[in-house]
Amino acid sequence: MSKQRQSSRVPRFFNRIAAQGWHKSDFFTYTWKYPAFRSWLLSRVLPQERLVLSVGCGSGEIERDLAISQRMVVGLDVSLEMLRTGVRRGRLRNAVQADALHLPFRSKRFDLVMFMESVGYFELDGVLGEAKRVLTKGGRMIITAYPTHHNSDRLYKKLSMRDIIRELCQIGLEVVDQQMLTIGRSGVTSIAAEERCTILYAVAQRRS
Repeated sequence: MSKQRQSSRVPRFFNRIAAQGWHKSDFFTYTWKYPAFRSWLLSRVLPQERLVLSVGCGSGEIERDLAISQRMVVGLDVSLEMLRTGVRRGRLRNAVQADALHLPFRSKRFDLVMFMESVGYFELDGVLGEAKRVLTKGGRMIITAYPTHHNSDRLYKKLSMRDIIRELCQIGLEVVDQQMLTIGRSGVTSIAAEERCTILYAVAQRRS
């Protein structure tokens, strides 16, 4: 699938979900469905990370929780309908419709850039470099992604942990954490076997 064709199909896919709601869709995100996972992710955000960019924020569940903890959170998505849903439901205070390949922000602005289950909709070599550009010195990038065996929608490019780590290193970020997770209503567990995990979790830092 070409980049142009994919970029046009992804907004339509998410606009449709925004119209009907995740609960009526055949798909879901773990950050939407599991409050325990959102709590786990929030516990990984550092106190000094006050200005946060969430790329592919969707309808804004974790962004709402971050804002409650007195952080300035910018939610960015290509789907206008998803953003409108998040704003209407009080989850997104700062919503920006934009292409992740061309972030409308100055360089070294954000303490933290997050890709919550969204990174598989992008060409990594372009979007991760652009995300690095807007990170402050010492800023971090958090990625959660579906593993290769995950039954996701057809538009999502599933990744191995090796794929993610390689791309992060290629743009000059230092990987500081990587975990394979299983997620349930009772909590989040880190496991050793990638073929049995639910979500891949990686954190990288900009040193210069």
